[in-house]
Amino acid sequence: MGTASNIKDIYTLSPMQEGMLFHSLLTPGSTAYFEQTSYRLRGKLDPVIVEKSLNRLFERHDILRTAFVHEGRDRPLQVVLKNRRVEFSYEDIGDRPTGAEKDAFIAEFREKDRQRSFDLTHDPLMRVALVRVGPEEHEFTWSHHHILMDGWCVGILIAEYFEIYNSYLEGREPRLPPAVPYSAYIRWLETQDKEASRSYWRDYLSGYPGGGGIPKQKAPGPGTGEYKNERMNLESGKEESARLTRVAAGIGVTVNTVIRALWGIVLGTYNGCRDVVFGAVVSGRPPDIPGVEQLVGLFINTIPVRITYRAGEPFSALARRVHEDAVESEPHHYFPLVDIQSQHPLKQNLFDHILIFQNFPATGQARGDLEVSDFHMFEHTTYDFNVNVNHGDLFALSIQYNADVYSEEWVNKIGSHFTTALTRVGENADAAVETLMGPPPRDRHREIVDRFNDDLESEF
Repeated sequence: MGTASNIKDIYTLSPMQEGMLFHSLLTPGSTAYFEQTSYRLRGKLDPVIVEKSLNRLFERHDILRTAFVHEGRDRPLQVVLKNRRVEFSYEDIGDRPTGAEKDAFIAEFREKDRQRSFDLTHDPLMRVALVRVGPEEHEFTWSHHHILMDGWCVGILIAEYFEIYNSYLEGREPRLPPAVPYSAYIRWLETQDKEASRSYWRDYLSGYPGGGGIPKQKAPGPGTGEYKNERMNLESGKEESARLTRVAAGIGVTVNTVIRALWGIVLGTYNGCRDVVFGAVVSGRPPDIPGVEQLVGLFINTIPVRITYRAGEPFSALARRVHEDAVESEPHHYFPLVDIQSQHPLKQNLFDHILIFQNFPATGQARGDLEVSDFHMFEHTTYDFNVNVNHGDLFALSIQYNADVYSEEWVNKIGSHFTTALTRVGENADAAVETLMGPPPRDRHREIVDRFNDDLESEF
């Protein structure tokens, strides 16, 4: 980590950081919370200036120079170092004869990079690799541990990196606002009324009986810690994005609200009930911190989302109620999930999967003289089932899951029902909720249970 003379600041961790540190210590070497972003750059690129630009980012943002100390302490601390350089590597494979060989090299590199993981106390927690694949063509790979920052920050850093890189080429200072340290968020957390938030979540979940999870097909081996990470991409395109935007605007809610309400209906149908809870990842950026939208660090949190609906209820009415709940819960988004779970009878069984709604950088963007395309992202949480929705110019829906627990066929069935519901809402936002997936909930539940039992019997 470095000597005492290299320490700039010391402060506590956010609740989400503490959770990630706990999981890292519980399963050392796991790829959980390992984040990797790769993309192709076309245009002239100077590797020396690339490294200089990355180190300028490290100088600019305290969180990139942070180490996490836990041994011999009642509570872990994050230590900001005065000096820490990026781990940068450069490789030239331009002389390899075929594109297939180059693609194989890059795929193998990404996998080896993921298996390296990070030592949260001693390693720089971001590393960058540049691979030259041909004349004026490079593969750029950023890897970091999620404990440093959330997905929103990837776009911030990429944009700032290109501005710094171009400033070196043009012999000027980067045109960037002053960076706000992550410690501003930690100080903000300390001022919140935690008892009010505790009471809010207790009331919100009061009376929830459970039973709104994703039916599992098999359990991973005891104590193995194995996670066979797979991802299924279900739908993408501009048409789907425009349809969702129109639906949300017509109802008077956000696209995120539409997705949450639809997912609640899918869960309710699968479980034969109309009261379900799932986890949702929220941005967690408090608007009262100046410059928070450009602040680099970990702000996200996972909160429970409860969806209840009545037979015959129009989807639009459900969506408006979900929107009202979201607005009311926003001041309490910071509250630790573990504390929410601890005061409910279901504890850690409150929900078994999460919904992630976010925007990734769009492909094909021009950055000065460089063309950016072919984004690839790797991540997985400790949940066996994760629904990922990206909504921007394009709409993308994917399910990332543990293949040791769910089969591809089963995941595909769930995803197909979700996309069917999306399509039907696009056709009629006032449709009764039970019509969005076809047969009434009771019939659909019986059909799904029968098929699920048939699947199990075929395996034994």
